[in-house]
Amino acid sequence: MVKIVKASEYQVASVKKGTSDKLQKDLFWMRFVSPKHQEMLVNMNETEADIIQWSKKRVLYCSVFALFGLMILMFHMFGKLGFQVGIGLIIFALIYYFIHGNSINSQYKEYRFLQQVEFSKFQSIIIPFLLNENQYSLFAAMQKVDKCLENSARPIMSNNQRDKEKRNF
Repeated sequence: MVKIVKASEYQVASVKKGTSDKLQKDLFWMRFVSPKHQEMLVNMNETEADIIQWSKKRVLYCSVFALFGLMILMFHMFGKLGFQVGIGLIIFALIYYFIHGNSINSQYKEYRFLQQVEFSKFQSIIIPFLLNENQYSLFAAMQKVDKCLENSARPIMSNNQRDKEKRNF
């Protein structure tokens, strides 16, 4: 299981001598993901590398929009319209940052829903086997259910894992 890194651990790790540069860089990127979202991503079977990649992409996009907005504001490009465009880009960068962070909530809800659907399939298959107590032992019932689920089951994956699988084909 992936360990969830908190901001206080980042501060402690940066003070300790002998910590590698890669660890410090990884902890830096993990600071942009809230502990609640980190927990959700870990529950969705995302690796720490995926979480860091997601965080880098999120910060990069927001910083690009904010930098363009600041450049337009600083150099007074496009006159009065430039001021509005610059402020608009900065506000868009902030809104994008928070909306992109909250998209984890919807992905997590979808993931939990799919888990519940898979469990209900399992439950609907196993109940008839368990009701026939005289015919099957629990182990035999589980083997029969396993055979039934092999044909219809597919692993529950997060959106990031689905995208990786699509790229591999």
